[in-house]
Amino acid sequence: MEFSHTTVLLMPAVDGLNIHEGGIYADCTTGGGGHSLEIAKRLGGSGKLICFDRDGEAIAAAKKRLEGYSPVFVQRNFSEIKDVLPELGIDKLDGAIMDLGVSSHQLDDPERGFSFHNDAPLDMRMSGEGMSAYDVVNDYPEDKLSEIIFEYGEEKFARGIARGIAMARESAPIRTTGELAEIIKRNVPLKVRKEKNPCRKTFLAIRIEVNGELDALTTALDDIFELLVTGGRLSVITFHSLEDRIVKQKFRALCEGCTCPKEFPVCVCGKKPRAVQITKKPITADEAELAENPRSRSAKLRIIEKLPSGGSTMYNDNLAYDLSIFETDEDFEKKKAERQKKREEKAKIGITQKKSIGRNGSIMAALALVSFVALIAFGLLWSKVQISDYTSMISETKNDIELAERENVRLKAELDSMYTIDNVENIASQELGLQKTQSSQITYITLNTEEMTEVAQEESNIFVSIQNWFNSVLDYLGF
Repeated sequence: MEFSHTTVLLMPAVDGLNIHEGGIYADCTTGGGGHSLEIAKRLGGSGKLICFDRDGEAIAAAKKRLEGYSPVFVQRNFSEIKDVLPELGIDKLDGAIMDLGVSSHQLDDPERGFSFHNDAPLDMRMSGEGMSAYDVVNDYPEDKLSEIIFEYGEEKFARGIARGIAMARESAPIRTTGELAEIIKRNVPLKVRKEKNPCRKTFLAIRIEVNGELDALTTALDDIFELLVTGGRLSVITFHSLEDRIVKQKFRALCEGCTCPKEFPVCVCGKKPRAVQITKKPITADEAELAENPRSRSAKLRIIEKLPSGGSTMYNDNLAYDLSIFETDEDFEKKKAERQKKREEKAKIGITQKKSIGRNGSIMAALALVSFVALIAFGLLWSKVQISDYTSMISETKNDIELAERENVRLKAELDSMYTIDNVENIASQELGLQKTQSSQITYITLNTEEMTEVAQEESNIFVSIQNWFNSVLDYLGF
């Protein structure tokens, strides 16, 4: 496959180096040679350009593109720059540029195994040598895989993805990017699969581990800065948050001056800034570049310049990306005296404020204690009122129960009294219209039943009638 790479932030990155003829510059990530070509055009015949890249295909493509110029090509990692330059008879650099990440060619070539869009052998080696993605995926323990995916890929589903990889490789090794992509998709929530491709973070993490990108970057930033001459500049283009965070923190530390606590009236650390940031904020691709190369959307360019001992910069008035003019020795000492004066004033104000805070603190503590006691007293009073109310309610309920019991006894007695003979006769007379019979007559009839057996049949019929009537009455009343 023919080498093809679109250079990102070409003019801002090269302009930021403030190139002068006869200088010595390094392109630490040559790739397709886009930045190198622009630097070579500005150097003139007396300048020198060293092109680093560990990808042999990139070096071959850059040599072809830079025909007619005389750069020095080095197929080694930029983290080795401190060892390589002395071998070339170079001890200092006027500037260096780093375009981090993978090239378009590496992503687009399926056989390199960088992309999850194609099914190709698991590789991801920028140099084509050493440990590959196959070794990481199939040999790393599950817990280490999870750690790498979480830290380098910032993937919150790292544990599940690592477990899925470990389970899948038990039956057979994972050999291709397509197999790995399918395993990743199966081990993230369905919602994530629908929103975006879930493979990007895991592939990024494995690529960083295979190539040791973050460790190499940390080493290179320190070494390149030490190799810069006074006024030399370093342009760095980053593409993801981890590498950008490293660059930003390194640049901030180099540009930081006094680190004494603010309470100190005079600086005692003696630390002065070693560099100044040319870009106060990172430069990003404009709309025209985004339309031409969508991959440039995540690119960020940061530039620093190494300061001389006096603290001034060798800025270029014609450079559009210079954002500040820095102070001379006289200005620096003047501002230092002003800062010391402000610190002394702040220290005095701080002592006064502490005294005031102490008095106010005692008053506040007393108020808090009074409020606490009042709150407890109110709580006790409220509890007493509530207990009194509950006692009253219990007493009333008890009286109601006793009254109900007495009423129940009364009703029962009244009910029992309704079932007497007199009541039965009254009910028979009033409700049925029957003639009331005296109890003495009934008793007489009952006692003389045997003597009446010989009475005439007519008298017997009358007795039977009377008895039947009495039984009907009792049946009616439910006895």
